[in-house]
Amino acid sequence: MGGHVPMAFLSLSTARSLHDGGKIRIIAVVESTRYSEMPDIPTVGETVAGFEMSSWMAVVAPAGTPQPVIARLHAGIVQILTTEAVRKKVGELGAAVWASTPQELEAMVKSGLAVRGALVKGVGIQPE
Repeated sequence: MGGHVPMAFLSLSTARSLHDGGKIRIIAVVESTRYSEMPDIPTVGETVAGFEMSSWMAVVAPAGTPQPVIARLHAGIVQILTTEAVRKKVGELGAAVWASTPQELEAMVKSGLAVRGALVKGVGIQPE
């Protein structure tokens, strides 16, 4: 915004208000699909084949939480997330609701760790 940084990766919720205010120009989103509220902005994957860097939030419980408790929490969370008011507000913030199952979340986390782990290893990043 001060003209010192030529490019940055920002959360869409932050970038959208700056974009709407004329402070920055959004050139692409990193998700696999275009943002429905700004359909004219392409994904990075439309230019760089196969690129996707989805962001997400999840509700987790401690290891060993009994399955009936997980099921009850999941049902309640899905009920809330799928209301029109929540979907609308989340959309305004630059995100989308995806009320996945615990099994889908587990698979997504494992996949993300594998992809990012390979990237870190491939470029030789070492802990300091």
